[in-house]
Amino acid sequence: MAEETRFIVQTYGWKAASGGTPAQLVITETKEVPSEADAVRRAERIHDKSTDHVGVDAYRVTVDDEAGEYGDPVFFARLGDVPDFGD
Repeated sequence: MAEETRFIVQTYGWKAASGGTPAQLVITETKEVPSEADAVRRAERIHDKSTDHVGVDAYRVTVDDEAGEYGDPVFFARLGDVPDFGD
């Protein structure tokens, strides 16, 4: 199978601190969507209306399932509290 591009919307929440471990930003949901435009729209809607998520990313990634290889994410939107990917 050849490489394919996937469009992803991923949300984040805070995992509470416990036992001396600081609070951590964790992925709460990952959803594949049909296009870049759809990813941006969904990310903006989640950011504007959701009280369940503290941040949201919309990005694309190139995937080769047979080889188990994933390219670096290319972000379209990063809203709220999201992890630092050095971008």
